[in-house]
Amino acid sequence: MWTQRLIIAATLMVAAALTSNQPAAADTVSPDAISDLAFWLNAGDLALTNGDPVSAWADSSGSTTGAAAASGAEPTYIDSVVSLNNQAAVRFNGSTQLMTVADQILPTSLSEMTIFAVAQTNEIGDFSVFALRSGSTNPLVQLDQDGSGNVRFILRDGAGRTINASSGTAAGTDYGIYSGRLSQSGSTYTGVAGFNGSEGAVSSHASINTGSMGDEPQAVGGIDGFGPTAYWNGDIAEIVIYNRELTAFERNLVGFNLAQKYALQTEYHGGVYIDYGESGQNVQTGFTQQDVGAATTTSDIVTTVIDPFGDGNDVDVRLSSGGAGIQGRDRHALSNTDENMNNLVDDLVFNAGFSDLTLTIGDGGTAVEAGRYLFTGYFNDSFFNSSTQSAGLSDLGVAAYIGANDGTPDGTTTVSDFRSSNPTDPLGVIRLLLISDGINPLVVTLEGASVDGRFAFNGFTLTAIPEPASAAMLGVGVLALMRRRNR
Repeated sequence: MWTQRLIIAATLMVAAALTSNQPAAADTVSPDAISDLAFWLNAGDLALTNGDPVSAWADSSGSTTGAAAASGAEPTYIDSVVSLNNQAAVRFNGSTQLMTVADQILPTSLSEMTIFAVAQTNEIGDFSVFALRSGSTNPLVQLDQDGSGNVRFILRDGAGRTINASSGTAAGTDYGIYSGRLSQSGSTYTGVAGFNGSEGAVSSHASINTGSMGDEPQAVGGIDGFGPTAYWNGDIAEIVIYNRELTAFERNLVGFNLAQKYALQTEYHGGVYIDYGESGQNVQTGFTQQDVGAATTTSDIVTTVIDPFGDGNDVDVRLSSGGAGIQGRDRHALSNTDENMNNLVDDLVFNAGFSDLTLTIGDGGTAVEAGRYLFTGYFNDSFFNSSTQSAGLSDLGVAAYIGANDGTPDGTTTVSDFRSSNPTDPLGVIRLLLISDGINPLVVTLEGASVDGRFAFNGFTLTAIPEPASAAMLGVGVLALMRRRNR
């Protein structure tokens, strides 16, 4: 039996350590972790049976009573859609089904907003996912599709002055993430539309009057009073609306959450994801590959992760062995791991000098943006077998480390038996809540305590957490980070 210690170096402040004996496919931020959430319809929150009519769809943000459908106009609840990672959706027939929202979602004088919708249409045309509009009249705010299959975000005032933004990528009949956002600079208003994170050209107007847009009748799956020519023919799984323009950083967090939940291929970025292993390894989907030779190699390996947080900045990660050299090993398929992470943990790197490995995230002046981050490290080596169940990470509970920032380690924790090939043995996973100052790199030192403990390291993820968070809670295999909203 051998042990490993994880030491948090002085260039890093650690607010809390969270542990689990099961890996998660990816740790993401829930939509209500971002401030100013005004409306949130989530089909997964409906307590219905497959095929039931949806007469009421509660607002998961708690800001409104949600959407409702008149008798005979109810869409249908679908409990599992294969193309949406077997998640639930609400299905509209494009002819008779529409839901309306009685409570006002956005301010009457509308200056900013952001909307996301996970949707799919069976019919390309001018059909609306969500609209603030009374019949065919102006003013209006709509997230819909145009006749070419592009996502469209439209604002039009009572005089017909229009912002008409189109996505950079056509949605067609594919499932995906529709998005729109509005911003104001002086007297100029600008709209942008997107599909799966690919945004089109901005559409601006210097004299549009948004003073009465927010109190227009609101509808899901069409336009209230317009008729079937605008009704949605397809699925809507989720709608998320904020009453301000989210930053690029925040939009990426929400988009990545939706992409992971529904297993959609998008341009949203999840953070720094690196899979270390022997050359020729199987690479975990969504991770940056870093191959290491089976023979002793250089003492330092630098991996550049391209724009991991959607802010246009690359991040360099240095893995250092202190001069002894880093080696890779491929242990092949493991019997005890979640299949979603098997390609990550079936290969590894270690220090050939029986000593530490050091991770420097944000090396060479590429520090991540100031804020809070979740570090998740994976440790597994099936070569070292254990016939009985060993102490798992869940035995650690929660440990707090507050750094003095004086050049000494902030804290240490010792965990037994990170290795495992026995199905009853826990897989080594540790989660740390980190704080970056936006200037210095985050440094994590991984220390092996014996010859056999040369620190088998499979890889890690670093994902952003919006500020401020009111709680950090670990669920089964998924970290849920929630934020208390101002009401």
